[in-house]
Amino acid sequence: MPQPTNLSFWTTQSKTIRGIRLATSQLIFHYVAGDFQGAGVPIERKAEANLRTALALFSVLIGRQKSLSAVIPREPINKVVACCRDATVLFLSFARRCGIPARGHGWLLDHVVAEVWDEDEARWRLVDPQVPQKWTPEVNGVKVDWSWLGLRDGTLKLDHNRFVVYPNVDIPNLRSWPQIAHNVMQDLAMVNKTEMLLWDCWDNLSFRNTTHGGDLPESEATLMDEISKITSPTDIDVKVLQELYQRDGIRVPPTIHSENLLVGGREKVDVSHLL
Repeated sequence: MPQPTNLSFWTTQSKTIRGIRLATSQLIFHYVAGDFQGAGVPIERKAEANLRTALALFSVLIGRQKSLSAVIPREPINKVVACCRDATVLFLSFARRCGIPARGHGWLLDHVVAEVWDEDEARWRLVDPQVPQKWTPEVNGVKVDWSWLGLRDGTLKLDHNRFVVYPNVDIPNLRSWPQIAHNVMQDLAMVNKTEMLLWDCWDNLSFRNTTHGGDLPESEATLMDEISKITSPTDIDVKVLQELYQRDGIRVPPTIHSENLLVGGREKVDVSHLL
C-alpha cells in the first residue's frame, strides 16, 4: 500500500503510541453521564466542560494528581469534568507529542473520536480515547462526513432525526439536518487542527440562526456536500483541505458564539488567542 504524502501535517516528533489510549481513558469524568453524587465530584465542576485547550485540561489534571501514567489508577475526584471532545483533545496532544500522526473526527450521533496513523498497517484507524482498547471497530457511515454523504444519497439507512445533541433536548436546530451540518463544520475545523467546543458556532449559515430546524436550504446542503467530500477520504488532500478552510464564513473567526446548554443561552467568546 503506498504511503500518503501528508502525514507530517498531523505530527511533530517520532516515538510510540503505547499507553496513550489507556492513559487518556482515565482522565475524563463525563459532565452528563457521570454520577456526581455517587463519585463525590462537586457539581460545580461542570464548568470545566468549557475548558478549551489541552494545556488548560492538563493543568487541572496535574493539579489534582501529578502522574498521567497509564498504570496509576485515577479516582473520579481527580479527573477533569469534560466530554468526548476533551478526551480526544488530550489524546491528540499526547499522540502528536509522541510523533504519532493524529487528527480529530466527528462521529455518528454527536460523538468525537480520533484517527491515528497505524504504521504496521500503513493506514488511518479510528480510536475512541474514552475506551481503553487499542482500536475502534470501523463501521461504514460512522464518521460524520460519511454520515452526511450517506444520508444525502440514501446509502446510509438511518433516520436523520436520530442525530441529536441530547435525546431530551427539544430544540429544532440541535436536531436532524441542522445538527449534522453543525457537526460537519466542526469536523472541518478538527481536521485542520482547530478543535472547538461542541457547542461553539462560527458560521453565518441559516441553520445555526434559526429556531425552526428541518431541512437546510439547498445552497447550504450543497456546501456540506463539498466539505464532506474533502474530509471523508482517509488520505485527505491537505492543500485542498486548507484552501477550503480559509474561506470566509467557514474558518473559525476571532470571535465566535457558544450555545452552552450548561449555562443556557448564547454568548460571544473571543478565541483569537487560540488561532
